[in-house]
Formats: sequence, C-alpha cells, structure tokens
Amino acid sequence: MTISRRDALVGIGAATATGSMALAQPVVPVRFDHGVASGDPRRDGALLWTRATTPAEAVALRWHVAECDGGAPIASGSGVARPSRDHCVKVEVGGLRAGRDYWYWFEAGGQRSPTGRFRTLPVGRVEDVVLAAVSYQLYQGGLFNAYEAIARRDRLDAVLHLGDYIYESGADGTGRDIARRLGAWSTRRIRPSHSTTIAAAMRR
Repeated sequence: MTISRRDALVGIGAATATGSMALAQPVVPVRFDHGVASGDPRRDGALLWTRATTPAEAVALRWHVAECDGGAPIASGSGVARPSRDHCVKVEVGGLRAGRDYWYWFEAGGQRSPTGRFRTLPVGRVEDVVLAAVSYQLYQGGLFNAYEAIARRDRLDAVLHLGDYIYESGADGTGRDIARRLGAWSTRRIRPSHSTTIAAAMRR
C-alpha cells in the first residue's frame, strides 16, 4: 500500500483535530466550585485564574474578557486544566486599555464560571486611588461578609492582602471553637486536620 505525502498530512491533521476536540469537549462534568480571581494588574492587562472541579485528567478551558458585565467578549483565549496543577489555570491577558474595568469568565464542558471583574493600572498621574485591605482568613471562624462588601463596590483599584492568605488552626484549635459558636462546625471541617499556613509574600 502506497501513501502519498498529501494523504499522510491529511491523516496527521485529522488525528490532531480529533485529539483537540476530545480535549476541548470533555464528556465528564466540569464545575467552577472555586470561582475566579485576578491579580498582578498591568497597564494593558492582568492575570486571570480559575480551578476546574472535574474527575478528568485534563480539560480545555476558554477564557473571555468583556468591557461591561454581560457584554460580548473583546478578547478570548484558551488554557488547559491539568492534575499536575490541581486543575488550576492561570492566563495573562494583554492588549487592553489602561485605567479601566473589565469583566471576565471561563468556560469548559458546556459550563460557565462566575463572572469576575478587574481593573488595569492607569497611566500617569491620578486624582485618587480606591484600595481595600484584607488580612488573616480563618475558614472555620469567619462569615467573610467583608469580601462580599468589597466585591459590591462600584469602583476598586486594587485589593491589598496584609497577612496570611490561609491561617487554619487545626481541627482541635481556635477555629473549631469559633465554628461551634457560629453553629458551622459540621460544615466547616478542614482537611488536613493539622494547622496550615500559607503566608503572603512581601515585596520590597
């Protein structure tokens, strides 16, 4: 049997397309239980993050950025959620306008993530800056309504995190006692059960 160069290239292309489609359209369920986040803003963009909750080995995601909430995308791209990164995806978005708000979301497996908002850095002198400051988070012991209030602000230039990102005292520590007083211990048990701290990196 003789295979021409053209037939070989067509076969390779078909196999590649089939593999891409299988990754882009997973048959397993995909959820966005951990929401979305953004950070490291620049004058023309920012870093976007999400985590896909899925039993799949690898899932292709699409991300989109719009100029208003519910608007059509003005920028889009793709990423892959892999087990080696705990199914987390980070993408760097560029080519946007300075000093303005943008809305973004991810899609995978027919599901859409919550919509997030970020603001690019301004160029030159500005009249004022609106900042929010947050600190230690103890999952068992807080209702975190402060974060809801921050998210609902019409304008927010940046959020500064002043303490540990995660500060868990363990299953037999202060967090357990506070959660019991809140009536939330049955739904806020942590894993692992020992003390865990992830500190914020300080830059000088």
